[in-house]
Amino acid sequence: LSLVLNWVDSPWRYTGRKEASLVSVDASHNQIAYLEIIHHQIHDSYYSKKQNIPVFYNFKRLILHHNLLSSLPYEFFDNQFSLNLQILNLAHNQFETLPEKFSTLPKLKWFNISYNYLKNLVLPLESPLKTLLATNNFLENLPSEIGKLKALEKLHLQNNQISNLPESIGNLNALEELRL
Repeated sequence: LSLVLNWVDSPWRYTGRKEASLVSVDASHNQIAYLEIIHHQIHDSYYSKKQNIPVFYNFKRLILHHNLLSSLPYEFFDNQFSLNLQILNLAHNQFETLPEKFSTLPKLKWFNISYNYLKNLVLPLESPLKTLLATNNFLENLPSEIGKLKALEKLHLQNNQISNLPESIGNLNALEELRL
């Protein structure tokens, strides 16, 4: 899957807006094995210069469950793409790990990584995460940093290999639902 938007002209010249309107992509239930994100440079004849178009500036929702993904491209963590990302569904894929940069998604509120092959969980510590669904993986433990997710309300971890929880889980004051 290539997330590419080709504009011939600057989209905000006439509207005064400085962001693109693409807010959501749902490509679930496909055979997607590779995700590519391309930021195009265009020549804007109005301003007579090349510029990067922030095509994903307003991007809030990415739904890719039931595919064959095992990794995310490094561009995924580019602020132009992930700055406003709030919902991410990567359930039923083939992820064995998540990159460390996953912890830098600043507005992520809902994340589903269930039905993958994760042994360790990388947490989006800089986000106001409210829902974390990580069922049916191979998790053996949770990182002690989980206690830093102060907004977390729902944590689903059933069907893993977790034998004990870190003490910091007691710091999750907003937690309303814990499924083990």
